[in-house]
Amino acid sequence: MASDTKKLTAENWLDPDPASLMSITLRFPGRDMPSPPWPKRLETILRPRLSESVPAEVAALFEAAQATMAYGYFFYPLHQVGAGHLYRALEAAATARARALGFKEQKPAGLRRKLEWLVSRGAVTKAEFDKLMPLVTLRNEASHPQSQSLIPPALAIALLDDVGDEINRLLGGRAAADGVVPPAR
Repeated sequence: MASDTKKLTAENWLDPDPASLMSITLRFPGRDMPSPPWPKRLETILRPRLSESVPAEVAALFEAAQATMAYGYFFYPLHQVGAGHLYRALEAAATARARALGFKEQKPAGLRRKLEWLVSRGAVTKAEFDKLMPLVTLRNEASHPQSQSLIPPALAIALLDDVGDEINRLLGGRAAADGVVPPAR
């Protein structure tokens, strides 16, 4: 682990990680993503909700990712660990959708293969597939790390929103910005 990572002890495990107290703003063309201060950050992390149509197994993975990111306040690398769990939740959602449509795995299929199959069945559009491909790449990188990587809370929160929306879309529901999820249509 990097030398600047908080060294966890029995005395400091409930203290905020100094890295979590920094104010970081990611700047993209047309969009700034500031890291909200605590406790607003916790509210923002817990806001995304999945539709009731999402299978319990997928929802459990997503909720574990949310909880892990919340605890990133105390140990900053947990934001990245939570992001990795989000990618697994997305893959579980793609697997559930593909199996519901008759997908039979001859050998273990990765997320990309499942999404390609969903495109071939019209369950995912080419535009949606293209939007998901960066998440596939991030999922692969998170599953096969060469070293500890870190992401800022603002990016972790954006991933929660985006992956929650994609899971809801794949499994028949839709996300709501206010955290209230209407029943799937």
